[in-house]
Amino acid sequence: FYVFDTGLIQPGSVVEYEQLFAAPQKNLETFREELESLIGPEQELDDIRDARPEVRSSLVRAERFLVLSALVSVLLGAIAVAMAARRFLARHLDNVALMKCVGARHKDVMFLILSQLLFISITAGVLGSALGFLSQYGLTMLVSDLIEARLPGPTLNGWIVGPVTALIITIGFALPPLYQLKSVPAARVLRRDLGPVPLNLSVVYGFPLVVVCLMLYWIFEDFKLTAYLLGGAVLTFGMLYGAGQLLVSSLRRFSVRVGFEWRYGIANVVRRGRESSIQIVAFGVGLMALILLTVVRIQLMEEWQATIPENAPNQFLINIQPNERTLISHILADHLIDTADFTPLVRARISHVNTVPISEFEAKDERARNELEDEINLTWATDLSFDNEILRGEWWSTTDPLPQVSLEEGLFNEIGLDLGDELTFAIAGEYVKTKITSVRRVQWDSFRPNFFFVANPGVLDIFPHTYITSFYAAPSQRGAMLDLVTATPGVSVIDIDAVIDQVRRGVDRAALAVQYVFLFTFVAGLVVLAAAIHSTRDSRIYEGALLRTLGAKRWVILKGVAVEFIFIGAISGILGSAGAGLIGFFLASEFFELKYNPGFMLVLVGFASGALLVGVTGTLAAHLVTRKTPVSSLRRTY
Repeated sequence: FYVFDTGLIQPGSVVEYEQLFAAPQKNLETFREELESLIGPEQELDDIRDARPEVRSSLVRAERFLVLSALVSVLLGAIAVAMAARRFLARHLDNVALMKCVGARHKDVMFLILSQLLFISITAGVLGSALGFLSQYGLTMLVSDLIEARLPGPTLNGWIVGPVTALIITIGFALPPLYQLKSVPAARVLRRDLGPVPLNLSVVYGFPLVVVCLMLYWIFEDFKLTAYLLGGAVLTFGMLYGAGQLLVSSLRRFSVRVGFEWRYGIANVVRRGRESSIQIVAFGVGLMALILLTVVRIQLMEEWQATIPENAPNQFLINIQPNERTLISHILADHLIDTADFTPLVRARISHVNTVPISEFEAKDERARNELEDEINLTWATDLSFDNEILRGEWWSTTDPLPQVSLEEGLFNEIGLDLGDELTFAIAGEYVKTKITSVRRVQWDSFRPNFFFVANPGVLDIFPHTYITSFYAAPSQRGAMLDLVTATPGVSVIDIDAVIDQVRRGVDRAALAVQYVFLFTFVAGLVVLAAAIHSTRDSRIYEGALLRTLGAKRWVILKGVAVEFIFIGAISGILGSAGAGLIGFFLASEFFELKYNPGFMLVLVGFASGALLVGVTGTLAAHLVTRKTPVSSLRRTY
């Protein structure tokens, strides 16, 4: 039906009109930029991010989880490419030397390398894009209950990003080590000790770092998250390598009397000191990613889903007169309903910021300034609510007579204010000047009354005000609503069960979608582990063949290799789990606004999973190597 047909619209009525728009994201962004310059202070332009704060926070968290998954996947893929390139370099030194013996020039070698990289990266990018396109259907099924509309099909941009990303990663991380192939001397066919000229470390590590920085920012356009992740990655690599070197060197003094297999395995770790440290870095990063995506992710997801408690307030009462509070409390108590405190509410407008009229004030965000010209809700409080946290400044004392106000951090930053600035409020024909003394972080998804502006007691209570409260009512307690409406007809009862249900379903479905996408990152971590194991495959083939030629049994060699990988895996697991815990704590506090406290059990999980996963995988790989006869292994290696 139409509102006008009801007869509710009378002279003096305030009517709001809403118009909904739907279009591709880029079109909407352009449309919004044009429309923002045309709308007046009495008009608002909102999108899904301007919806209720509890809905917005769920969307922001889900988006950050997805971006984090993609960033980690790209970095893990880059590490795997770098490790594979090192083995590719070692295996093709002889081939390049032979090519130069028959007349190949430097540019011929580089053309061959670049053409191979180009073909591999573009092929991998296209196949990856196709896999992502197919995976979208699975994701659509997961969120079908949340999103009624069909997800859009893949665009041309999606098919470009995949191959370009693969090409940039391959060139950035594989080209520096493979570039050394052009300097392989032809004399290597006679003297195998001759190798390529080593590159400057700034080229080997600096070039890939610059490439990945530019690429990640180009893809995700989130400078803060990209900078934090890359900075953390560089710091993690350095700490893993340093700790690996320290632990490997400490094994030199390992003098416990053990069997030959243990001495052989430990000697392998010490003898390959630099390679062992590099493997610890690779295994540590891979295990850190796997632990971060399993144990830490599950804990963060549980914290996220726990932000909406089962008994979250689902009923709001507004427009409560001061003399109605006692009656409402009795009615709710008769129905065994626990009510929150009654929160006062005063309607006001901001007239001045410091001494500047609000109509002339220039805020950092123009839209925020327009919102300040609207009528706003104020409240006062003696104590800080449990779902509020002071970020800057101090909460007032009960004896401080100075008119003060506390602002919500988002609005505070958008306006561009600072502590000590003054806000003048126009209330019922009078003006009240207050000083900003604190900035709060508000937990909007607590479903309790929260405000952008909170004043200290004694400033607003002299003005006409009403009260608002919230509480949880089970289905069997809904009779209280009828009693409330009958006893206090001027009080408005707002049932937000539908909003809570939508937010809860949104969090659950978004968490499920995030876990689905994180599977790809999990696979990337496994690829890093596989690349690290295969990085020393050739040297192990030769070493095992020599030992078997000298009379060593296959099972003795396998036990020694198992000891080596168990040691490296245990060290990597401890370091990786510690890194995963620190990263999880940092991400929870800085990006997801969640509480996460990693325990010692996380280190035990890392120790056990590292020793088991790396030990078993490395031993299986060595088992395949030792199945060949010593003669065939030596002929193939040299």
